[in-house]
Amino acid sequence: MPEVGEPIFSAQQIEIPVDFPDILKRFTKAAIRTQPRDLLVWSAAYFRALSKGEKPPVKEFYEPPGKENVSGLTLGLLKVLYKQIRDKETVTRSELKEKWEGLCLDQSLLEELLSLGGFNDVIDTLELVALACSEVGENLTDTMRVVCEVLNADSHVVPMRVSLGVFEKVYRFLAGVDAAIPEEHVQEVIQHLQLCAERQDGAIYPRNFLSAGCPPLF
Repeated sequence: MPEVGEPIFSAQQIEIPVDFPDILKRFTKAAIRTQPRDLLVWSAAYFRALSKGEKPPVKEFYEPPGKENVSGLTLGLLKVLYKQIRDKETVTRSELKEKWEGLCLDQSLLEELLSLGGFNDVIDTLELVALACSEVGENLTDTMRVVCEVLNADSHVVPMRVSLGVFEKVYRFLAGVDAAIPEEHVQEVIQHLQLCAERQDGAIYPRNFLSAGCPPLF
């Protein structure tokens, strides 16, 4: 390798780090698969996560254009966000903002969600993700289906499912945000799904609350 300040006359004088080609290859594949709205912002978040030993903001699969809403949020990005924060029961506002920015999502939407959920500086991870899912779901029933899909992002179990405890926590939280849903109706839904879970090792599947036999989630 040439000394500092020594002019470079040929490619043979340039020493390329051994792991550079592999890093560049993985970065390029991740960028193509994720299609970030701001490549520079996303790239900074990608390498920052790698340097900290954290999960980078990378989608598992390419999503065709047109899947996002006006804020840029998609099912694929929800899965990425969940995987980045799921190891913690709670996250701080600053941690969440960093992850949100790394996904190139609209910060005004995040502030809206935090306000809607009544969150303070310490935020319940599951509740935040569920509320974000409501931006993709068409109604509360569809939002719970999206929640199931997001929480099963890395699962090889088919069909997707969640525990009754998780479903009840998320459903009660979202129903509480939507003040128009009476507590009596929420309890009726939970009681119906408890019977389903007793026959399914405590698990709730989307078919359980999408079927005609279940009271509507709204």
